[in-house]
Parts: sequence; structure tokens; C-alpha cells
Amino acid sequence: MIFKRKISDSPSLGRPLWVWISACATGVVLLVLLGVAWYWSRMPDLFWVNEKSAGNGRVVGFATTDTLVRIAGTLLDKPGG
Repeated sequence: MIFKRKISDSPSLGRPLWVWISACATGVVLLVLLGVAWYWSRMPDLFWVNEKSAGNGRVVGFATTDTLVRIAGTLLDKPGG
């Protein structure tokens, strides 16, 4: 068979070849997942809350609405969706 070797031919100290193949594949998958997790867990940029609208006067609820819009935009546009 392809995946069976003699114990003397194996560099794995008696373990079958499929064990080493599965261990290497698991290691590669874990490294890829670690990279994706690092990329997705980056912190977004800080932003300052706007207390006044573009006009001269204050509008009731403007700071709350503006903050909500910016947080929703950050959540939609972040890496990983």
C-alpha cells in the first residue's frame, strides 16, 4: 500500500505515514486559521462623537444617531463582514 512503510524506513519512529500526513495537514490548517483570526480581530479606528450638526444649532438626538450610523458602518465594513 501507498501509506504503509516498514518501521525501519519511517522517520517517525514507528508511526504510520498517514499519522504524519494528518499531523502536518492539521498544523497547516491551524496556521491558516490563526492568520485569519488575527486579521479579523483588528481594532477599528477611533472616532470622535459629533455633538453638533452641520448647521449652527444643536439638534436633539444628533449625537446618538450619528454615533449609531458610524458604528453600523464600522460593523458592516470590518474585515470578515
